[in-house]
Amino acid sequence: MAVAREYKKRNLPLSVIVADYFHWTKQGDWQFDPACWPDPKAMVDELKSMGMELMVSFWPTVNRESKNYDPMWRRGFILRTERGVPAQKCFTDTGTDGPVYLHNYDPSNPDARKFVWDRVREGYIKYGIKVFWLDACEPELDNFAYDNLRFHQGSGREVACLYPFWKFSDFAEGLRERALPTM
Repeated sequence: MAVAREYKKRNLPLSVIVADYFHWTKQGDWQFDPACWPDPKAMVDELKSMGMELMVSFWPTVNRESKNYDPMWRRGFILRTERGVPAQKCFTDTGTDGPVYLHNYDPSNPDARKFVWDRVREGYIKYGIKVFWLDACEPELDNFAYDNLRFHQGSGREVACLYPFWKFSDFAEGLRERALPTM
């Protein structure tokens, strides 16, 4: 907020400011960490009063310590592996001393997309946030063993290239149908 206020004070144009990764409690919670973001609604309202929108970085990853991991795993909403560790990457997360295994949600599953969108609506949309940076979805950068991935729609070799499409389509659809006012 100090940065946004200083831009406004200096009359510098700023239309979007980003809450990047690690704004969450755990990856896969898709909400602000209340210890660092005590009043998201007031923040969004103040930014809007200054002519700015808050963009939130959304990652498709789920930490086993996330409140959403267990229900997502039980319902088949997380990518599976055919062999080895049932995770897609090792990375740091909020409140961890080092890297943890992270799982990607399975956007090829319509029920998983709805589940995630409901969390996004509750964690962000309800505060007036409608701008998202759909991050951490670069299959060309992640060293996935596609033959080891199992999606709801098929094997990773068959469908992994559609991951960004499904994720982006879900947000476009969700914003269009469930969040933005009709014109």
